[in-house]
Amino acid sequence: MRIQLIVGLIISILFLYISLNGVQLDKLLILIKSSHWEYIPILVIVVLLGFLIRSVRWFYLLRSIKEIRIRKLLSFELIGYAVSNIYPARLGEFVRAYLLGKHEGISGSSALASIVIERVLDGIMVLFLFTLILTFFKLPSGVDRINIKFLGHISLPQLGILALSFYILVISFLVLAYINKPKALKIIEFSSRFLPQKIYQKVSDFMGKFIDGLSVIKEPFNILKALFYTLLLWIVVIYSAELTFYLMPGDFSSGLPFYASALVTILVALILMVPAAPGNIGTLQYGCIISLAIFRIDKTEAFGFSILFHGLQYFIVTISGLFYLWQYGLSLKRLIKERKEKDGSE
Repeated sequence: MRIQLIVGLIISILFLYISLNGVQLDKLLILIKSSHWEYIPILVIVVLLGFLIRSVRWFYLLRSIKEIRIRKLLSFELIGYAVSNIYPARLGEFVRAYLLGKHEGISGSSALASIVIERVLDGIMVLFLFTLILTFFKLPSGVDRINIKFLGHISLPQLGILALSFYILVISFLVLAYINKPKALKIIEFSSRFLPQKIYQKVSDFMGKFIDGLSVIKEPFNILKALFYTLLLWIVVIYSAELTFYLMPGDFSSGLPFYASALVTILVALILMVPAAPGNIGTLQYGCIISLAIFRIDKTEAFGFSILFHGLQYFIVTISGLFYLWQYGLSLKRLIKERKEKDGSE
């Protein structure tokens, strides 16, 4: 975890430096102080509604294994995201799987398989919405490319193709794993043959259980319901970005087209595929800046938006997750220790 933390910190510091370069700090402070804070209660409701929808989706993905109360799934969701906000390497995803195994008797690998399917559904929906925007809405004149550090100037369709290629690879492996488990395990064995024997055995055992967890694919109706709730989820996430536009002072939102919040949300989601420090600090700010630049929003204002958009959601989710952790009589330190002990015993 230490190596992942160091790498994530380096990436976050780099992106934060790029994002802050050219930002007028005095103007930024005035902007934050002048924000329309009266919208915060609505934003809290919308953010928590998004997590409720995530929990309903998870319910349908797990239904073929076991029916679990949505309220309990909601608590696991919020705890997991709170952990990811504090610890590196998206550890919260593994904590969600661990809690599901501990409290509901579902194997951690099977639970993790449902979480991977969640991410695949999110990817499909993001690319679907991205395609809709590029097909049916006209971007500001002269805007057909964005400048991403390390990739250079790239057109929005090219960015979509890059993301699509990644998801095609993931979906192809999941389908292969479900249809032909022995062949999928052979691919895993081949790609991990250079690992030490102990680690190789752990990877092999874990992936075997993980593939068994793909039994959710047996229930097409559950997948369709999960896909519907994924669409609903992203509508709510986009609306939370729209609300943050209204939090901004002055006439920030009046000059933006109605699809701006959707495009900003989608581009930020694509940028967040890059590993970073806990809470996606740096990469999220950079995503907000390059996406709002499409609509010719000043860099200082875009950075201010990223602070409100990121900071408020970070606070809402982390506090909610820690509250549920307290309800279970756990601390973050104890939870991580229990998970490590479980991993060591498997």
